[in-house]
Amino acid sequence: MRKCLVFIFYALFASVLIRASLYAEEVKKPDTAAAKLVETTNQRLNEQVKGLAQEADTLKSNKIILEGQVNTLLRQKDEALEQLKKITVESSSLKGQITALEANIADSDNKRKDAIDENVGLADQIKQLEDKYWAVIELEKEKDKYKLQVKRLENEFIGMQKQKVNLEGKIGDLRESLVSLQEEKSLYSKDNTDLRKQLRISVSQFIEAQKRLTEMNKDNANMHYNLGVIQQNAGNYDRAIAEYNRTLKINPKDADAHYNLALVYETIKNNRDKALFHYECYLALNPEASDNWTVKKRITDIKALKSVWGEPYAKGMWQKEKLGRFE
Repeated sequence: MRKCLVFIFYALFASVLIRASLYAEEVKKPDTAAAKLVETTNQRLNEQVKGLAQEADTLKSNKIILEGQVNTLLRQKDEALEQLKKITVESSSLKGQITALEANIADSDNKRKDAIDENVGLADQIKQLEDKYWAVIELEKEKDKYKLQVKRLENEFIGMQKQKVNLEGKIGDLRESLVSLQEEKSLYSKDNTDLRKQLRISVSQFIEAQKRLTEMNKDNANMHYNLGVIQQNAGNYDRAIAEYNRTLKINPKDADAHYNLALVYETIKNNRDKALFHYECYLALNPEASDNWTVKKRITDIKALKSVWGEPYAKGMWQKEKLGRFE
C-alpha cells in the first residue's frame, strides 16, 4: 500500500513538472497575458502539490492506524482460538469425569451386591474359621510331641557323640600300638612269632574298632536324618535343612536326605538350582527308585520354569517327604 502511495505521489509530481516546463516555455514569449496565465497556473499547481503531499501524509497515518487495527484483530483472533482450545479441553475433561462418575456409581452398586453376598455366607466362614482354630490346636499338640521326640533324639545323639570320641581315642591308641609293634618287629626279628601274634591281635582290634566307628557314623547319620524329618514335619525348615546337610556330611550317599532337601528347596525355599541338584543326586544314588519317573518329571518341570520365567515360583507340596528311619 505504501508503494502505491509513493508511486501516485511521484506521478503527480512528474505531471506538475511537465506542465511547469510547458508554461516556462510560454513565458519566454513576450505575451503579458500568457505570463499571467503561467503564473496563475504555477500557483494552482503548487497548491495541488501541497494538497497531494498532505493527502499522502494522511494516507500514511491512516495506513499506520489500519496496521495497528489489523494487528489487534490478529491478536484477538489468537486469543479467541486459545480460549476455544481451553474450552474444548475442559469439555473433554468434563466428559471423562462424567464417565468416571458413572463407572464409580456402577462399581458402588456391584460392591453393594458383593457385600450382600458376603454377609449371606458369613456364617459359613465363621464355621470354617472355628474348624481351622481347632485344627491349629491339634497341630500344636502334635508339635509338642515332636519337640519331645527331638529332645530325646538330641540326648541320644550327645551320648553317641561321646562314644564316638572314645572310640576314636581307642583307634588312635591302637594305631600307635600298631606302629610300635611294626618297629619292634624290624628291631627284634628273633621274636618274630610273638610279634606276629601281637600284630594280628592289634590288627583285628583295629578292624573291629573301625567297624564299630562305621556303625556309629551310620547311627549318627540316621539320627540327623530323623531329626531333619521331625523338624520338617514341625515346619522348622531351616533346622531340617541343617540336619539333612549333617546327614550328607557323614554319609554323602544318603539318597533320602537328598530327596527331602530337594523337596524343601523346591516347595518352601523356592530355590530351583539346589532343588535340581538334590533331585539329580537322588536319581544317581537310587536309579531304581519307585518314584523315579515322578522325580524325573519334577526335574523337567523345574527346568522348563527356569527357561520360561527365570524367577523362583513356589509350586506347593506335590508329594510327601521320605519318612524317618526309626528302629
